[in-house]
Amino acid sequence: MFVYKYLNKDRLLEFKEKGSVYINTLQNLRFTEDKNIRDVHEGKRILKVDQKRGSMTFSNQLANNFFPSAKFKGSKNAVEFKAKAHATTTTQVANAYIFCTSLALRERIKQKLGRDAYYRIINPFQFASTVFEELNNHVSLRCFKNGKVKYADEIRIKNSNKNRVLGKDSADIFFNICLSKRLEFMWQKEYRMIFIPLFDREIKPIVISSSKLHKYCTF
Repeated sequence: MFVYKYLNKDRLLEFKEKGSVYINTLQNLRFTEDKNIRDVHEGKRILKVDQKRGSMTFSNQLANNFFPSAKFKGSKNAVEFKAKAHATTTTQVANAYIFCTSLALRERIKQKLGRDAYYRIINPFQFASTVFEELNNHVSLRCFKNGKVKYADEIRIKNSNKNRVLGKDSADIFFNICLSKRLEFMWQKEYRMIFIPLFDREIKPIVISSSKLHKYCTF
């Protein structure tokens, strides 16, 4: 599978010469991206618990993160959603580093993004692994994930297994939110690489450089 990085010619030249890439953040996308393509709901989604069978258990901490007004105090530090349970909340994830690409090579996408160049990434996973390795030299990272963006105006959390425990580590839901956008942005056909910081503190976009990235790209 190939993905395409749209960018301007000056940044393409920097990438060719130095392996330099600009790593954005969710918050920066939300507030400072070009207004024509900005999603003010970046990293913020409507979550719906839709438990049709079995049970789903949240830690108290995770349940209260998602449903703060409920003030859960479940026994054994856990809250269980039993069969036929339904709950809805709007949640916003913490900031994270993000590298955005597209699954489609189309002139219309390039124009709407306001870019005039692109390069092809022929191995997205190895590209993301190399970015993780280099970015980790500058900031402490916890983990990363790359994948296709799903377009929907809400995320349903449902379980087809008998039991499922969602503990203090909410990485799965975090990535699900980061890898989702509202339906109006479906034209972007986006494929994202998400890098979660180890510590919950303010982060800003950063430029990293690694010539190793060239191995996974064509121009």
